[in-house]
Amino acid sequence: MNDNAQDTNNDGISVIDIIFLLLNRKMIIFWIVTVVVCVGLLYALSIKRVYQAEAIVSPPSFEHVNSSRLAINSDSIFDSFLQIVESRKLKKEFFENNNILDVYLKKSDDTPSIKDINKAFESFSKSIKVDINKKSNFTKVTLESIDKNKVDIWLDDFIKMADQETADQIIGNFNLDLDLKIKELNNIILIKRKASLKRNLDEINSLQENYQIAKALGIGEKSGASNLPLNTNSLAAYKYMSGTKILKEKINILKNRGVNQFTIIEGIYDLEERVANLESLKIDKKTLKTVYIDTKAVGTTNIVGPDRRSIVMVSFIFGGFLAILVVFIIEFNSYIRRKRGLKTIQI
Repeated sequence: MNDNAQDTNNDGISVIDIIFLLLNRKMIIFWIVTVVVCVGLLYALSIKRVYQAEAIVSPPSFEHVNSSRLAINSDSIFDSFLQIVESRKLKKEFFENNNILDVYLKKSDDTPSIKDINKAFESFSKSIKVDINKKSNFTKVTLESIDKNKVDIWLDDFIKMADQETADQIIGNFNLDLDLKIKELNNIILIKRKASLKRNLDEINSLQENYQIAKALGIGEKSGASNLPLNTNSLAAYKYMSGTKILKEKINILKNRGVNQFTIIEGIYDLEERVANLESLKIDKKTLKTVYIDTKAVGTTNIVGPDRRSIVMVSFIFGGFLAILVVFIIEFNSYIRRKRGLKTIQI
């Protein structure tokens, strides 16, 4: 009983035993940690640095929006700008027009496949980020790249391109609505003109019939209207009683009636004036600004990765744990051999 208790006590491991164990195996720990740290350091040095450029933008000023004659506020214009900044269409267009593909290709001499191009574009697309601060109404737009000399220029050009694209879209929508309104008014004017011409033609035909009746009855220069009753319906029924001369003059007047007379009578002149006012609405792209750039991207390049110091630190910690694990495995193997009465292998 005493021998078994003594064996049990001998099998226990205290903290001091662990410390002495690690000290005895310190060379193994040292070399394992050294190898892991060296691997981590080589990995950190092999990764290219990532640079980030940032620009601070905000809604355009009231003057830039008001001068464009647009019935839209600056916040709405700025929202449209942000939507275009985050759109894949604009990113794709900018990616293709600025030869950015070469930066993302590992072998620029080889002809890239469609898969490589798509992968490069996805990386570029994810590198553009928009951080909206609703409290301050300022927005930060960032772009990351391994090309230190171009990342800030790219971001500036990208914002300018988004600004122009937004302006084109807004002006395009405005011109489309304007054209629809002008077309609608012109259609109303055309309908009114046709209706006026038809009524004029109908009146001429009616007068010509009355003229033929008056001529057949021998009612010439002198009107027979004095013999008619005062009933207005009778007057309307016997228009030929005015005489051929008066009827002929009326017919000539209606035939010679100019377009301007129809314009004034039917209110077409007011409609044409509205059309002229709408056609005079021209928006100058130079005066329309969809974004105000508070801080340009040029000169704001920062290193955002990789964090080589952190990589080395993680390698050191991982190497330490790995070394301790290896020491425990070796010691456990030695313990099993001692239990079996085998000779301990000297390492």
